[in-house]
Amino acid sequence: MKTKISSILAFVFHPLWMVTYFSIMCFIANPILFPYDSFGGNKHLWLILGFSTFFLPAISVWLMKMIGFVDSIQLETKNERIGPIMVTIILYFWTFITFRHNNGFPEPVKIALLAATISMSLTFLLNLFSKISIHSIGSMSFLCLVVYLIFRYKVFYWSFPFLFGLSLNVHYVVIIAFCIAMVGAVGSLRMYQKAHKMDEILGGYFIGFISVMFGCFIFSSYFS
Repeated sequence: MKTKISSILAFVFHPLWMVTYFSIMCFIANPILFPYDSFGGNKHLWLILGFSTFFLPAISVWLMKMIGFVDSIQLETKNERIGPIMVTIILYFWTFITFRHNNGFPEPVKIALLAATISMSLTFLLNLFSKISIHSIGSMSFLCLVVYLIFRYKVFYWSFPFLFGLSLNVHYVVIIAFCIAMVGAVGSLRMYQKAHKMDEILGGYFIGFISVMFGCFIFSSYFS
């Protein structure tokens, strides 16, 4: 039972979801950044992001498993991760380049795509020496992007949809605290699953942090 729950949680917090999750957080924080002020009105954006940043990388791993390029979709060894990481880098960079000047894509989402490309590129290089935790990279990147979003756009109160058409206003400190808890939970989960050692978890946190820092700097310097 515990194994099933941990597997479900690992899927829910899979790093391939993080760009899509962050784009939804952007909409909740500041709908003005998007072409339409309704969630359904922006469905084309969710579909593009979900398809290019989750579905295509995920299906590529499945295909590699089918042809025997990898032994497990869990990518348990460093060698198994090389192909999927390369595919992910290409897909993320392609998505960023395609939409970097598209006004329908909010600036924070473009930064998230660039940061994800940087983090995967660093992971590819570091994979030669260490099986660094990509889950940790994704969760820390998400935290840093949310903090950037809060202070860049001064979103100090977040309005979440609630029951009967009501909304629930949440202070930004609660949002940050929740994200920090998520980062810790993801690292603990991967340790519990014996997927990584502590240094691989901490290394992932560091890569996630600097990837967002570099992403913000590069985007503001060359693409804004």
